[in-house]
Parts: sequence; structure tokens; C-alpha cells
Amino acid sequence: MTVALSPSAAYGAVRMAWQQFKAAPTDTAAIDGYLEALERFNGMLDSIAV
Repeated sequence: MTVALSPSAAYGAVRMAWQQFKAAPTDTAAIDGYLEALERFNGMLDSIAV
């Protein structure tokens, strides 16, 4: 299930995932969470790009 986020909420999710990654850079879940948040944010940017 995909949840639609506003651009600011998606950016907030990326920032939160980044903080988790910085706190535990060797934690696989933190790395995966950050990459997933980045992919969602980039996908959102691609969909609104003209």
C-alpha cells in the first residue's frame, strides 16, 4: 500500500530517515529506510517536474 505524501512531508521523511542513518550507519534497516525515503521523494519530484 502506497501512502501519498505532500512534498514537505516526503522531505521530512527523508530528513528523519537520514537522522536514523547517521545514528546507526551500519544498521541495515536504517540504510534501507533512508534509501526508500529518498526513492519516494525523488519519484515525487519526477512526477511534478515539467
